[in-house]
Amino acid sequence: MPVWQLGGTVTHIVTFTLHWIDMYIFFLFVFLSALLMSMLLGTSLGSLSVIGVPVMGISHMAGLPVEWAAGALISGAFVGDRTSPFSSSFQLLRQILQLNQYSLFKVLLPTTIAGIFLSGLFYAGADVYFDVPPVSLTPCLVMRHFMYLSTSCRLFLCFYVYPFSETFTFLLS
Repeated sequence: MPVWQLGGTVTHIVTFTLHWIDMYIFFLFVFLSALLMSMLLGTSLGSLSVIGVPVMGISHMAGLPVEWAAGALISGAFVGDRTSPFSSSFQLLRQILQLNQYSLFKVLLPTTIAGIFLSGLFYAGADVYFDVPPVSLTPCLVMRHFMYLSTSCRLFLCFYVYPFSETFTFLLS
């Protein structure tokens, strides 16, 4: 998948995902977007590094618990990685069981649907439980431009520079 990264496909997918983010169903959206990203990329850690940094920054900026956002990200990433045909764990399991791709997917489908349904209910309940502070979606727009920076630079900007700048404080108020 390095070709996708170099060609801008991953950046475009993340930008498209962040464009549709809704703060009132934030945790459910994070879970589902991490799940879809992991199924597309075939790697849980890769999807966490691609979409995790902007989502954690948005959660931090919006005043939502970052622990819950991290839980939604990790849950979605590992559920998606489990059933992605691009995943190495899926291919390893397929080789060990001597099954073709479609037969293995049929075997994994019931537990995958149950896991997605139960996790979706859990994170929808978390969205109802946590009050969303009145924040504009300007941080989401700011985070979309961070896709072109390195991960360490994005982390530095999200957690150390922007929360203390006067301009960014003005955007959150």
